[in-house]
Amino acid sequence: MTTAKFKKEDKSIGSLLKALRAARGVERFAIYFDLMESDDDAEAARARADEVLALLDDPMSGAMRLSQNERDRYRAAALRIRAAHLMEVGDPETVLALLNEALELDKKHYEADGRMKTLEALGTAMIRLAKFDDAVAYFSDWRKLARETDSPIREGAAERCIADTLDRKGEHDQAMEMIRKAIARLATTSDLAELGRAKMSLGDMLSRRGDYSEALDTKSEALAHFCAAGDAKGEARMYTRIGLQKELAGEYDTALEFHLKAIRLHQKSGYEVGESEACGSLAVLYGKMGKYAEAIDLITQNLTFARAKGYRFPECNNLINLGLAYSLTGDLARAFASLEEALTIAREIGARQAEFHILTCIASRHGMAGNFQRSLDYNLQALPLMKETGHQLQIATCLYNIGLAHSNLGELPTAITRFQQALVEAEKSGEKQRINDIHYNLAASFEQIGENGKALQHFKLYSSGKDEIFNHESDERIQRMQTLHQVEQSEREREIYRLKSEKLQAELEGQKKELTAKAMYLSQKNEALIRIKKELIRLTKSGAGHDKSSLKKIVGDIDDSMEDAQNWEAFEAQFHSVHPEFVKTLSAQYPKLSPTELKVCALIMLNLSSKESARILNVSARSLGEYRYRIRKKLGLGSKDNLSSFLAKL
Repeated sequence: MTTAKFKKEDKSIGSLLKALRAARGVERFAIYFDLMESDDDAEAARARADEVLALLDDPMSGAMRLSQNERDRYRAAALRIRAAHLMEVGDPETVLALLNEALELDKKHYEADGRMKTLEALGTAMIRLAKFDDAVAYFSDWRKLARETDSPIREGAAERCIADTLDRKGEHDQAMEMIRKAIARLATTSDLAELGRAKMSLGDMLSRRGDYSEALDTKSEALAHFCAAGDAKGEARMYTRIGLQKELAGEYDTALEFHLKAIRLHQKSGYEVGESEACGSLAVLYGKMGKYAEAIDLITQNLTFARAKGYRFPECNNLINLGLAYSLTGDLARAFASLEEALTIAREIGARQAEFHILTCIASRHGMAGNFQRSLDYNLQALPLMKETGHQLQIATCLYNIGLAHSNLGELPTAITRFQQALVEAEKSGEKQRINDIHYNLAASFEQIGENGKALQHFKLYSSGKDEIFNHESDERIQRMQTLHQVEQSEREREIYRLKSEKLQAELEGQKKELTAKAMYLSQKNEALIRIKKELIRLTKSGAGHDKSSLKKIVGDIDDSMEDAQNWEAFEAQFHSVHPEFVKTLSAQYPKLSPTELKVCALIMLNLSSKESARILNVSARSLGEYRYRIRKKLGLGSKDNLSSFLAKL
C-alpha cells in the first residue's frame, strides 16, 4: 500500500484525528505525518513525532511493511518536529544533532522536499544561535536545491530567509536586493501566503531605513495577500507589524487597535504562541504610552505561559522585557533581577544574540545609575559575542559604550583607544550618527589630555557631520510629515470610497428589490387578466344574451395587454441597470439562444418560480419547462448541473 492512497485532502486537525482513530497498521504513519506538519501546537506536534519514532522502532507496529524510503521519510519528518520543539525549550546541541540526522536521511534517498525543510530548519536554528554566516549557507543550499527541482515558491522562500539573515548581519543593501528578487519570483506563483511573508520582510526592512510611507504600503499589501490566502496566522502577524509601524509614526491609539486585532485573531484560531507574542508587542506599546502597570501585567502573563510550556526562548525574551519595564518605573532592583535571570537562561540555551542584548541592557542601566565599573564589565563581556556575528554597527556601538565607561572612570588614554576602534567599525557601517558621536567624544577626550590639535580635528569633523545630520534629519522630518499627510489623505480617500461603495451597494439592493417587485407586479397583473379572460370566454360560449363580438374584442384586448411590448421593455431596461452585462455576455457566449430564451434566463436570475415566470411571458407552465429544457441543452448543462447557479456565475 502506498502513502498516496491514504493521504487525506482535508488536512484540518479534527479530520486528521478522526482518520487516525479509524486507521490501522501502516495507514497510521501517513496520518501522523500530516498531523505533525499541520499542528500549530509545538508540544502536540512533538508528542506525535515521538509516537512516530516509537512506532518506527517497534517491530510489532507494522512499520516493516513500509519501504525503507518511507520509513526514513517519516523518521526525518519526526526528527524535524522534535527539533522545532526543543528549539523553543532551549536545547541547541540536541536540535542540531536531530536536524543533521534528518538531513542525512533526506540525502540518502534524494528526498528533495524533506531536505529543503531540514535545510530551512537548520538555517533558522543558526539564526537563534546568532551564527548568521552558517544560516546563510544553509538557506543558500535550500535555494540551490529549490532551483534544481524547479520549485519557484521554495526558491523565493529561501531568498526571503537569506535576505532576513543578511539584514540581521547589517548587510542592508544586499538584503534589500535579495528580498526584491524573492518578491519578483513569488509574484509569478499562486502562493499568496509566501508572497505575503516576503512583503512583510520588505516592509520591516523599509521601516528600519526610515522609509515609513513605502513600508506601510508594503505591509498593507502583505496583509491583503494573507487575507486572500486565508492565512489567519499571517494576517494576525501583519496586524502586529502594522501596529508597530503606527507606533513609529507616533499614532499610539491606532497602533493599539492593530495590536488588539492581532490578539483577537490569534485567540479565535487558538494559536496560543502567536497570542503570547502579540501580547508582548502590546506590552511594549503600553510602555511607550507610559502605561507601565499594564505593560508589566501583560509581560508577567506571557512569562507564566512560557514557563508552563517550558519554552525557554520566550521565557528569556519576556524576562528581558520585564526588566526593561521595571527600569522605566525606576525599580532598578527588580530590573536587574529580571535581566540577570534572562542572562542565565540565554547562556544555558546558547542564545548568543539574546545574551549580547541582555549584557548591553544591564551595562546601560548600570551606567545610568553611575556604576561605571560594572557598566564596563558587562560591555566587555558583550564585545566578543558581537564580534562573532560580524555586525559592524553593533560592534561599533559596543566599543563606543566601553569607551564611555573608561572615560567616566577617568581612564582617558584607554577611552581614546576604544573610541578609535569604534570609529573604524562605525565608518564601515556608514552610520553617520554613531560616527558623529564618536568624533565628539574623541574631541572631548583629546582636549582633556591636552592634545588640542587632535581635539580640534575631531571637533571639526563632528561639526560638519552635525550639520549634515541636521540637514538630513530636516529632510526626514519633512518627508515624515509628507508621509503622515499622505497616509491621512489615503485613509480619508479610503473612507470616502467605503461610504460611496456602501451607498452604491444600498442603491443596487434597492434596484434589485424594485426589479423583483416589478416582475411580481407583471406576474400578478397577467394572472388577474387571465382570470378575467377565462370568465369572458365562458360568457361568450354561454351566449346568454351577450354581444359576442364585443366580448371577443375584450378578450383580444386582454391578450394584447398581456403581450404588451412596452411593459416588457420597461422591465428589461430596469433589469439591464441592475445586471448590465448579463444578457450581452450570455448572448455572446451562446448565440443560439432565442430572444424568448434570453427572457427566460433573465427571469431565472431573479429567482422567480416557474409559475410566476410563465405568467409574465404569457405562456403555460409546460411551455416554460420546454424553454428551460432547450436552454440547458444549448448551454451544454448536464442533469446534475444547476441552471440558476450557472447563470449567476456569468
